[in-house]
Amino acid sequence: MKKLKKTNIYIFSFIIILVILIALIVKELWKLNENYAKTQINIKKELRIKNFKNELLEDVMNRLKTVGYEHGLKLEDISLVKYDNKTYLKISIQDLESSNYLIHYESMNVTTLHANIWKVTENNIEKVSKAIISLIMTSDKNIQEVEAIQIYSELLTSLNKNKETAQLKFKNGLVYSIEASENEGIVFMVK
Repeated sequence: MKKLKKTNIYIFSFIIILVILIALIVKELWKLNENYAKTQINIKKELRIKNFKNELLEDVMNRLKTVGYEHGLKLEDISLVKYDNKTYLKISIQDLESSNYLIHYESMNVTTLHANIWKVTENNIEKVSKAIISLIMTSDKNIQEVEAIQIYSELLTSLNKNKETAQLKFKNGLVYSIEASENEGIVFMVK
């Protein structure tokens, strides 16, 4: 009988210890799951905030002016333009003749970014590159200058093969496209 009581005590003690261990493991897993969920929410918020489509028109315009200024571009003469029942904010690029940025928006949400370069020559090719790189960097705050140059270079390489248009869907989900116009100009668009 004594042996049976001793065995029951050991089994009972083992079960108690096992329950305590399981409770501690569950508690730690619960904490890890909460931290993981918080991290995922923060990561999703960060990714969402960086894209121009999730920013207000004024913020996109200010970022474009700042990035353009950093690349030595003078952006002035801001005006509203309506075309095909769409509203655009037009910003003139003073360093490039008859060239401008167009920001298409609906209510206060930006939907597409454009750079319309009237004429590309050997004399202004550097300014044209800076204008397009500035627009690429404006489209996503995560894109640094080196990556923007890479996107622009890939599009130009594809443009040389296709002759008229080239398009690239980037890892941020945005589509970058470039089109050569008949008057030696280019239209660059981000959507």
